[in-house]
Amino acid sequence: MTKQVIKPRVKEKVINIIGMGWSGQQAPFDCGERWGINCSYAYGALDKVFWMHQPALIPQSLRLGEHTKSISHIIKQFPDMEIITLCKMSIELNPNPGPEIIFNFDVNKQIGERLKVTTEYPVLDYDGKITQCAYATSTLMYIIGLAILQNADRIRLYGVELFSRLNVNEYEFERQGVEHLLFMAMGKGIKVEIPFQCMITASNNTNNRYGYQS
Repeated sequence: MTKQVIKPRVKEKVINIIGMGWSGQQAPFDCGERWGINCSYAYGALDKVFWMHQPALIPQSLRLGEHTKSISHIIKQFPDMEIITLCKMSIELNPNPGPEIIFNFDVNKQIGERLKVTTEYPVLDYDGKITQCAYATSTLMYIIGLAILQNADRIRLYGVELFSRLNVNEYEFERQGVEHLLFMAMGKGIKVEIPFQCMITASNNTNNRYGYQS
């Protein structure tokens, strides 16, 4: 009699992508990696945070309500958090009068006290293997692209509802790019979970199925 061999269940590679929308607070701590956008560390510790703006704009992207948390404070609060930027750079305390932080692109020549060396985003892999062109309308597109490059089994979105009463136009052009990559991920067999009341794959009106009235 042949003994049946039971193969162990393969553990999924789960990427929880966390933005600053209301559902960001629902992101789990006990299942998968936590990759955040800008100041989504406010919802808890992250494995990776993506600061994909030009250095001059990074402090503005860390605004929480009326306040902007200092970059040095964030790094000291989350020392193990990997910071992803478009170009590799050293984040240092400025020893001279002026801004507190220096973004030093020459990582071999230290200017002030070094707080963190960022990880350079693989733009060429993203352009060549994911979009096959220079197509990135938002930080979220870069994050989804990296999740695909790293062979994620499941992508979960939290806090990325992609609608706002304050700046509708921004999300209008960002959303189509995000949808493009999510459908690409699904085509590769990656499971995608989208939060309730998210505008991804949803119409701006109440009739989301052509030919039917809601």
